[in-house]
Amino acid sequence: MKKCIMLLCCAALVLCTADAKKAKKERAGKTTLAAESLPVPEPEPVLTPVRLGVRGDEAEVLWSAAREQLRQQGIDLQLVRYDGDDSPNKALAAGEVELAAYQTQAEFSADCKKNGWQLRSLGSSYAVPCCLCSSTLTDADQLRQGNIVTIPSGKEDAGRALRLLASAGLISLYRDAGKTPTLGDIERNRRGINFRMSQAALKDAVGSAKAAVGPRTAAAALSPCTILYTEPEVSRELWHIIAAREDDGGQDELLQAVVAAFQSEATERICREEFGGGFVPAGWKAAGAEEPQ
Repeated sequence: MKKCIMLLCCAALVLCTADAKKAKKERAGKTTLAAESLPVPEPEPVLTPVRLGVRGDEAEVLWSAAREQLRQQGIDLQLVRYDGDDSPNKALAAGEVELAAYQTQAEFSADCKKNGWQLRSLGSSYAVPCCLCSSTLTDADQLRQGNIVTIPSGKEDAGRALRLLASAGLISLYRDAGKTPTLGDIERNRRGINFRMSQAALKDAVGSAKAAVGPRTAAAALSPCTILYTEPEVSRELWHIIAAREDDGGQDELLQAVVAAFQSEATERICREEFGGGFVPAGWKAAGAEEPQ
Protein backbone atom coordinates (compact mmCIF):
# COMPACT_ATOMS: atom_id res chain seq x y z
CA MET A 1 0.00 0.00 0.00
CA LYS A 2 2.79 2.37 0.92
CA LYS A 3 4.50 1.49 -2.31
CA CYS A 4 1.39 2.41 -4.30
CA ILE A 5 1.09 5.73 -2.50
CA MET A 6 4.72 6.51 -3.26
CA LEU A 7 4.25 5.67 -6.92
CA LEU A 8 1.18 7.91 -7.10
CA CYS A 9 3.08 10.78 -5.47
CA CYS A 10 5.95 10.40 -7.92
CA ALA A 11 3.56 10.39 -10.85
CA ALA A 12 1.84 13.53 -9.54
CA LEU A 13 5.23 15.25 -9.09
CA VAL A 14 6.21 14.38 -12.65
CA LEU A 15 2.91 15.77 -13.97
CA CYS A 16 3.28 18.99 -11.96
CA THR A 17 6.83 19.46 -13.22
CA ALA A 18 5.71 18.90 -16.80
CA ASP A 19 2.82 21.37 -16.37
CA ALA A 20 5.17 23.95 -14.86
CA LYS A 21 7.63 23.60 -17.75
CA LYS A 22 4.76 23.89 -20.25
CA ALA A 23 3.40 27.02 -18.56
CA LYS A 24 6.87 28.56 -18.44
CA LYS A 25 7.38 27.84 -22.13
CA GLU A 26 4.00 29.37 -22.99
CA ARG A 27 4.81 32.49 -20.98
CA ALA A 28 8.17 32.77 -22.69
CA GLY A 29 6.48 32.43 -26.08
CA LYS A 30 3.95 35.13 -25.26
CA THR A 31 6.73 37.43 -24.04
CA THR A 32 8.72 36.87 -27.22
CA LEU A 33 5.62 37.49 -29.36
CA ALA A 34 4.83 40.68 -27.45
CA ALA A 35 8.40 41.88 -27.80
CA GLU A 36 8.34 41.16 -31.53
CA SER A 37 5.09 43.17 -31.91
CA LEU A 38 6.53 46.31 -30.25
CA PRO A 39 7.77 48.94 -32.73
CA VAL A 40 11.53 49.33 -32.79
CA PRO A 41 12.41 53.01 -32.24
CA GLU A 42 14.29 54.50 -35.16
CA PRO A 43 17.67 56.01 -34.32
CA GLU A 44 17.89 59.80 -34.25
CA PRO A 45 19.17 61.11 -37.59
CA VAL A 46 22.70 62.46 -37.60
CA LEU A 47 22.53 66.12 -38.61
CA THR A 48 25.29 68.05 -40.34
CA PRO A 49 26.05 71.20 -38.32
CA VAL A 50 26.41 74.59 -40.04
CA ARG A 51 27.27 77.61 -37.88
CA LEU A 52 25.87 81.01 -38.90
CA GLY A 53 27.24 84.24 -37.41
CA VAL A 54 24.51 86.84 -36.78
CA ARG A 55 23.79 90.05 -34.90
CA GLY A 56 20.61 91.26 -33.18
CA ASP A 57 17.64 89.67 -31.48
CA GLU A 58 15.61 89.49 -34.70
CA ALA A 59 17.88 86.82 -36.22
CA GLU A 60 16.26 84.01 -34.20
CA VAL A 61 12.85 84.83 -35.65
CA LEU A 62 14.03 85.64 -39.18
CA TRP A 63 15.84 82.32 -39.50
CA SER A 64 13.30 80.15 -37.64
CA ALA A 65 11.52 78.80 -40.73
CA ALA A 66 14.78 78.13 -42.54
CA ARG A 67 16.19 76.22 -39.56
CA GLU A 68 13.13 73.99 -39.42
CA GLN A 69 13.28 73.27 -43.13
CA LEU A 70 17.01 72.54 -43.01
CA ARG A 71 16.56 70.14 -40.11
CA GLN A 72 14.26 68.07 -42.35
CA GLN A 73 17.10 68.04 -44.89
CA GLY A 74 19.57 66.74 -42.32
CA ILE A 75 21.22 70.10 -41.58
CA ASP A 76 21.49 71.61 -38.10
CA LEU A 77 21.77 75.39 -38.61
CA GLN A 78 23.26 76.85 -35.44
CA LEU A 79 23.01 80.61 -34.91
CA VAL A 80 26.07 82.13 -33.25
CA ARG A 81 25.34 85.66 -32.03
CA TYR A 82 27.99 88.38 -31.92
CA ASP A 83 27.56 91.65 -30.04
CA GLY A 84 29.62 94.76 -29.42
CA ASP A 85 32.97 94.77 -31.19
CA ASP A 86 32.77 91.07 -32.04
CA SER A 87 32.46 90.59 -35.79
CA PRO A 88 30.75 87.66 -37.52
CA ASN A 89 32.97 88.37 -40.54
CA LYS A 90 36.11 88.05 -38.42
CA ALA A 91 34.81 84.77 -37.03
CA LEU A 92 33.97 83.61 -40.55
CA ALA A 93 37.46 84.43 -41.83
CA ALA A 94 38.95 82.55 -38.87
CA GLY A 95 36.85 79.44 -39.56
CA GLU A 96 34.83 79.74 -36.34
CA VAL A 97 31.58 79.76 -38.36
CA GLU A 98 30.71 78.62 -41.88
CA LEU A 99 28.42 81.55 -42.75
CA ALA A 100 27.72 85.14 -41.69
CA ALA A 101 24.51 87.11 -42.28
CA TYR A 102 24.22 90.62 -40.89
CA GLN A 103 25.62 93.22 -43.31
CA THR A 104 24.59 95.03 -46.45
CA GLN A 105 26.57 94.36 -49.61
CA ALA A 106 28.24 97.78 -49.33
CA GLU A 107 29.26 97.24 -45.69
CA PHE A 108 30.50 93.74 -46.46
CA SER A 109 32.67 94.86 -49.38
CA ALA A 110 34.21 97.68 -47.32
CA ASP A 111 34.84 95.34 -44.36
CA CYS A 112 36.60 92.74 -46.50
CA LYS A 113 38.72 95.37 -48.27
CA LYS A 114 39.75 96.98 -44.99
CA ASN A 115 40.72 93.71 -43.29
CA GLY A 116 41.91 91.68 -46.28
CA TRP A 117 39.39 88.92 -45.63
CA GLN A 118 38.90 86.38 -48.42
CA LEU A 119 35.12 86.18 -48.18
CA ARG A 120 32.33 86.05 -50.77
CA SER A 121 28.62 86.67 -51.00
CA LEU A 122 26.52 83.52 -51.53
CA GLY A 123 23.25 85.37 -51.97
CA SER A 124 21.05 88.09 -50.55
CA SER A 125 18.72 87.76 -47.59
CA TYR A 126 16.59 90.87 -47.10
CA ALA A 127 16.52 94.67 -47.25
CA VAL A 128 15.44 97.17 -44.62
CA PRO A 129 13.51 100.00 -46.29
CA CYS A 130 13.56 103.44 -44.72
CA CYS A 131 10.37 105.41 -44.17
CA LEU A 132 8.91 108.77 -43.24
CA CYS A 133 6.93 108.59 -40.02
CA SER A 134 5.21 110.88 -37.54
CA SER A 135 3.51 110.70 -34.16
CA THR A 136 0.93 113.37 -35.09
CA LEU A 137 0.33 113.21 -38.87
CA THR A 138 -1.55 110.53 -40.79
CA ASP A 139 -0.50 111.53 -44.32
CA ALA A 140 2.63 113.06 -45.84
CA ASP A 141 0.45 115.66 -47.60
CA GLN A 142 -0.31 117.15 -44.17
CA LEU A 143 3.21 118.60 -43.95
CA ARG A 144 3.08 122.38 -44.10
CA GLN A 145 5.34 125.43 -44.41
CA GLY A 146 7.89 125.52 -41.62
CA ASN A 147 7.31 121.95 -40.39
CA ILE A 148 10.54 120.26 -39.31
CA VAL A 149 11.51 116.92 -40.84
CA THR A 150 14.47 115.15 -39.26
CA ILE A 151 16.82 113.13 -41.47
CA PRO A 152 19.92 111.10 -40.50
CA SER A 153 23.17 113.07 -40.49
CA GLY A 154 25.46 110.48 -42.10
CA LYS A 155 26.29 111.14 -45.75
CA GLU A 156 24.87 107.87 -47.08
CA ASP A 157 21.81 107.87 -44.83
CA ALA A 158 21.06 111.56 -45.47
CA GLY A 159 21.25 111.02 -49.21
CA ARG A 160 18.94 108.04 -48.96
CA ALA A 161 16.46 110.08 -46.89
CA LEU A 162 16.41 112.88 -49.46
CA ARG A 163 15.82 110.39 -52.28
CA LEU A 164 12.90 108.98 -50.29
CA LEU A 165 11.36 112.44 -49.83
CA ALA A 166 11.82 113.09 -53.54
CA SER A 167 10.06 109.83 -54.46
CA ALA A 168 7.21 110.87 -52.13
CA GLY A 169 6.87 114.10 -54.13
CA LEU A 170 7.73 116.36 -51.19
CA ILE A 171 10.90 117.73 -52.79
CA SER A 172 12.66 117.47 -56.13
CA LEU A 173 16.39 116.98 -56.67
CA TYR A 174 18.70 118.18 -59.42
CA ARG A 175 19.26 115.53 -62.08
CA ASP A 176 22.99 115.36 -61.34
CA ALA A 177 22.45 114.91 -57.57
CA GLY A 178 23.69 111.31 -57.72
CA LYS A 179 23.08 108.55 -55.17
CA THR A 180 24.10 110.60 -52.14
CA PRO A 181 22.43 114.00 -52.57
CA THR A 182 22.85 116.71 -49.96
CA LEU A 183 20.54 119.52 -48.88
CA GLY A 184 22.24 121.66 -51.54
CA ASP A 185 20.94 119.28 -54.22
CA ILE A 186 17.31 120.14 -53.49
CA GLU A 187 15.94 121.89 -56.57
CA ARG A 188 12.48 122.55 -55.23
CA ASN A 189 10.91 122.32 -51.78
CA ARG A 190 7.26 122.82 -52.63
CA ARG A 191 6.05 122.32 -49.04
CA GLY A 192 8.50 124.74 -47.47
CA ILE A 193 9.77 121.99 -45.15
CA ASN A 194 12.63 122.75 -42.77
CA PHE A 195 15.20 119.96 -42.47
CA ARG A 196 17.11 118.99 -39.38
CA MET A 197 20.01 116.54 -39.58
CA SER A 198 20.45 114.39 -36.48
CA GLN A 199 22.19 111.29 -35.19
CA ALA A 200 19.36 110.65 -32.73
CA ALA A 201 17.50 107.36 -32.72
CA LEU A 202 14.24 107.41 -34.67
CA LYS A 203 12.09 107.36 -31.52
CA ASP A 204 13.79 110.56 -30.31
CA ALA A 205 13.74 112.18 -33.76
CA VAL A 206 9.99 111.60 -34.12
CA GLY A 207 9.36 113.14 -30.72
CA SER A 208 11.22 116.36 -31.54
CA ALA A 209 9.94 117.03 -35.09
CA LYS A 210 6.78 116.91 -37.16
CA ALA A 211 8.13 113.89 -39.03
CA ALA A 212 11.36 111.91 -39.30
CA VAL A 213 13.06 109.53 -41.70
CA GLY A 214 14.53 106.28 -40.40
CA PRO A 215 14.58 102.50 -40.87
CA ARG A 216 11.18 100.86 -41.01
CA THR A 217 12.30 98.25 -38.49
CA ALA A 218 12.60 101.04 -35.91
CA ALA A 219 9.36 102.75 -36.95
CA ALA A 220 7.32 99.56 -36.58
CA ALA A 221 8.33 99.36 -32.92
CA LEU A 222 7.21 102.92 -32.09
CA SER A 223 3.85 103.62 -30.52
CA PRO A 224 2.07 105.81 -31.29
CA CYS A 225 3.58 106.27 -34.73
CA THR A 226 2.20 106.43 -38.24
CA ILE A 227 4.29 105.38 -41.22
CA LEU A 228 3.50 108.06 -43.80
CA TYR A 229 5.58 106.74 -46.69
CA THR A 230 7.96 103.82 -47.29
CA GLU A 231 10.92 103.67 -49.65
CA PRO A 232 9.57 101.96 -52.81
CA GLU A 233 12.92 100.49 -53.86
CA VAL A 234 16.07 99.57 -51.95
CA SER A 235 19.24 99.81 -54.02
CA ARG A 236 21.23 96.63 -54.56
CA GLU A 237 24.23 97.70 -52.46
CA LEU A 238 21.89 98.01 -49.45
CA TRP A 239 20.64 94.42 -49.67
CA HIS A 240 21.80 92.31 -46.74
CA ILE A 241 23.81 89.29 -47.81
CA ILE A 242 24.77 85.79 -46.64
CA ALA A 243 28.55 85.40 -46.76
CA ALA A 244 30.97 82.46 -46.81
CA ARG A 245 34.72 82.00 -47.16
CA GLU A 246 36.12 81.95 -50.68
CA ASP A 247 37.68 78.61 -49.77
CA ASP A 248 34.79 76.80 -48.13
CA GLY A 249 36.44 73.39 -48.10
CA GLY A 250 34.10 71.90 -50.70
CA GLN A 251 30.95 72.77 -48.75
CA ASP A 252 29.37 74.97 -51.42
CA GLU A 253 26.37 72.69 -52.01
CA LEU A 254 25.69 72.48 -48.28
CA LEU A 255 25.96 76.24 -47.80
CA GLN A 256 23.82 76.99 -50.84
CA ALA A 257 21.11 74.84 -49.26
CA VAL A 258 21.07 77.28 -46.33
CA VAL A 259 20.60 80.24 -48.68
CA ALA A 260 17.77 78.44 -50.51
CA ALA A 261 16.03 77.60 -47.23
CA PHE A 262 16.04 81.25 -46.19
CA GLN A 263 14.71 82.45 -49.55
CA SER A 264 11.29 80.88 -49.04
CA GLU A 265 7.63 81.80 -48.71
CA ALA A 266 7.80 80.96 -45.01
CA THR A 267 10.55 83.53 -44.46
CA GLU A 268 8.69 86.13 -46.53
CA ARG A 269 5.65 85.56 -44.31
CA ILE A 270 7.77 86.08 -41.18
CA CYS A 271 9.13 89.36 -42.59
CA ARG A 272 5.63 90.59 -43.31
CA GLU A 273 3.72 89.35 -40.27
CA GLU A 274 6.28 89.40 -37.48
CA PHE A 275 8.07 92.61 -38.42
CA GLY A 276 5.35 94.63 -40.13
CA GLY A 277 7.29 94.92 -43.40
CA GLY A 278 10.43 96.12 -41.63
CA PHE A 279 12.32 93.45 -43.55
CA VAL A 280 11.52 92.71 -47.20
CA PRO A 281 12.82 90.00 -49.58
CA ALA A 282 15.71 91.30 -51.67
CA GLY A 283 17.36 89.54 -54.58
CA TRP A 284 14.92 86.62 -54.44
CA LYS A 285 11.23 86.03 -55.04
CA ALA A 286 8.87 84.69 -52.41
CA ALA A 287 5.10 84.52 -52.41
CA GLY A 288 5.06 86.40 -55.70
CA ALA A 289 6.99 89.35 -54.28
CA GLU A 290 8.71 91.53 -56.82
CA GLU A 291 12.48 91.62 -56.57
CA PRO A 292 13.77 95.12 -55.68
CA GLN A 293 15.77 96.86 -58.39
